[in-house]
Amino acid sequence: MKFRISNISKFFFVFPNPTGSKKASDISNPILIGEDGPIHSFLNRQSIFNWAPIWVGAKPIKNDSARSFFFDCPNPKGSEKASGFKNIIFQLLSLTSYSLISLKNLSNFQLSPLGAGVKKMKIDSIINLFLFLSIYLLTTSCQKEPVETIYFKLNNTSGVFITNEGNFMYGNASLSFYDIEKKRIYNHIFYARNSAPLGDVVQSMEIHNGQAFIVVNNSGKVYVADANTLEFTASITGLNSPRYIHFLNDQKAYITDLHAKAITIVNPSTYKKTGSIDVNNNNPNYYQHSTEQMIQYENLVFTNCWSFDNQILVIDSNTDQVIDSIEVPAQPSSMVMDKNNKIWVLCDGGYAESPYAHERPALVKIDAQSLEIEKLFRFDLEDNPSELCINGSQDTLYFINRHVFRMTTEEPQFPEVPFVESSYTGVYGGFYGLSIHPTSSQVYIADAIDYQQNGIIYRYHPQGHLLDSFKAGVNPGSFCFKME
Repeated sequence: MKFRISNISKFFFVFPNPTGSKKASDISNPILIGEDGPIHSFLNRQSIFNWAPIWVGAKPIKNDSARSFFFDCPNPKGSEKASGFKNIIFQLLSLTSYSLISLKNLSNFQLSPLGAGVKKMKIDSIINLFLFLSIYLLTTSCQKEPVETIYFKLNNTSGVFITNEGNFMYGNASLSFYDIEKKRIYNHIFYARNSAPLGDVVQSMEIHNGQAFIVVNNSGKVYVADANTLEFTASITGLNSPRYIHFLNDQKAYITDLHAKAITIVNPSTYKKTGSIDVNNNNPNYYQHSTEQMIQYENLVFTNCWSFDNQILVIDSNTDQVIDSIEVPAQPSSMVMDKNNKIWVLCDGGYAESPYAHERPALVKIDAQSLEIEKLFRFDLEDNPSELCINGSQDTLYFINRHVFRMTTEEPQFPEVPFVESSYTGVYGGFYGLSIHPTSSQVYIADAIDYQQNGIIYRYHPQGHLLDSFKAGVNPGSFCFKME
């Protein structure tokens, strides 16, 4: 089912200024008015340029900075022009689609008038609008859901969790679990256990002390659930755009962030924020530093700065301070550490017409003790490498470059023959996620297909033959192995 703007009268989005707006009447931001087309043309960050900005105030907004938002809901009876609003702004306090479409959580919204002369909309009209959105989202999600939803317990079960990102701003992220022994996939397990969806874009997941920490990027939170039952335990909220979590001990963990220019420090036992690490370099031209994955060597934590950046930050975990940085080629997207304490960093090189960089992607080898770059491999300019991984013995690297490739940490050049070939003809292909089982070294490949339907997971033997394949959720992106 395609949903078009013409199906609802005058649908507008209002994005606040990146610096934040203290109240709804401080409108120094653009309204994005959509062209007639499918709703995903503006809900997908990559396609947001299909929309024409109309400036209400003096300051434009960067698309990448738009995480918080206001909903500007037209009067259900119709409004002849935008200036004839008889409505209110909904300020979303909990940035999940569940809060948006659920009548139970309507109290989570703060109602603020658009201006002094604006009349408030009757609550019946508000409920009608929310019912419309609820029916639409539930209908479209059910139409694309051929997979089985079952509530179960994972006690004494080893396997792999798959985090399914869903589509940006759709709120259709989900969690799957694959039982390796039974060769069975269970989908939507968080929803099945808690009767609530995860939210908008699940980025990553880690297990610590029997608890699953699920990082929900665009919802700005980390859900904590029992790793055996998936029963909700707690949530870490007040985050900007969280990416990954790294545990230093039972009382301290770091959470990286795409937009906050800071790393959040939390207590994983109490689920409370205890501090932050400032990573703002005050660059006037680019929004730096974003922070992504983390690797620890002794007391040092390394994190890659991917978005419009070229740095690996070095953090002293004893003082929670950035003490050094390593310059690498443009946009380091993923990294691993081998058995000899060498950090391998994959840099995507940017993209054509990027305001920051478009250079040949690279694979960099760094000594974790000296912080010196020891080796640098360059891809071709048209390549698009991603998802650097390492096997359980930490001596073999894997990455996606349309196909899946692997190479030992001692090889002097890139392999010419893929480990797994992709059937896709484009540069990007459908391979979206990659991970290696820490003990068996089996290879898990996530195929997002067209980024709209449920993806496929392929499981390969270390020798390269296919063991199994199964359906997961929309845009399966990362894996978290459950060991027993």
